[in-house]
Amino acid sequence: MAERTPSDSDSSEGAKDPSPKGRSRKIPEPATPQIRTACRSDSPSLDEHFAGTDPDGWKLVAESDWSESMYHSGHIAYHVQRNAAGAWVMRSIARDPCLDDVTEEDVEEGALTDEQFEALGDMTLEEARAEEERKVVAVWLNPPRRSSRKAAAKLLYDAVVAAGGMDIMTDGDED
Repeated sequence: MAERTPSDSDSSEGAKDPSPKGRSRKIPEPATPQIRTACRSDSPSLDEHFAGTDPDGWKLVAESDWSESMYHSGHIAYHVQRNAAGAWVMRSIARDPCLDDVTEEDVEEGALTDEQFEALGDMTLEEARAEEERKVVAVWLNPPRRSSRKAAAKLLYDAVVAAGGMDIMTDGDED
């Protein structure tokens, strides 16, 4: 007679489950909510969270022109939306507004500031004006199912600012 080992017949495959219809009723542990940010150049990218977002589903949280000095300024906007995986995602769109008032005649005549020449680079005026940096700056993973866009926007914006991101709402610019 062959000797029986626990792996031969004592596995859960043939065992009767006390739940109705023999189905397992194991309730998974709820995932812990997490907030991740990517505000600094050395932060790991969060751009994989763009997957599952609707290109037209972004809602504006805040936008503003900013200036740290005569030579360091720009325009930034923060948007939020929930992706298909259920995470709240905050993106930033940054651009350099120094070419907003420049005309083709200014370019042809070379009547540009050093900052405008640098922003123009080897591009046409139209290309340079359209250039933007879009990136995911914060993600709220495993949020409560009923979390609101407003709550997500506040939580993610505060996390971005705490992580060194641009604070554009301190001067009463709240929307």
